[in-house]
Amino acid sequence: MVDPMTPETFSAHVGSVFDADGVTLRLVEVRSLGHQPGAPRPHPFALDFTGPREPFLDQRIHRLRHGALGELEIFLVPIGVDADGARYEAVFN
Repeated sequence: MVDPMTPETFSAHVGSVFDADGVTLRLVEVRSLGHQPGAPRPHPFALDFTGPREPFLDQRIHRLRHGALGELEIFLVPIGVDADGARYEAVFN
């Protein structure tokens, strides 16, 4: 597991694939959430992933595997489905 997880941890891997419980997700964006006074993390950020429409991952902690980053446990939230598939977000704040 990568510790600590920062935006820089993931920025180099935008476009790469993660295996989430047997479902292939692609990291499409690392977004800064700006300074959040009182937040435990000095630089909060979010990860946006895309995946297939089926199977659809539910909102919970998923074990993600990545070739360079290893295994990560990340809370994924489904944020929509469109013609390209399902979209998921993970927020670190």
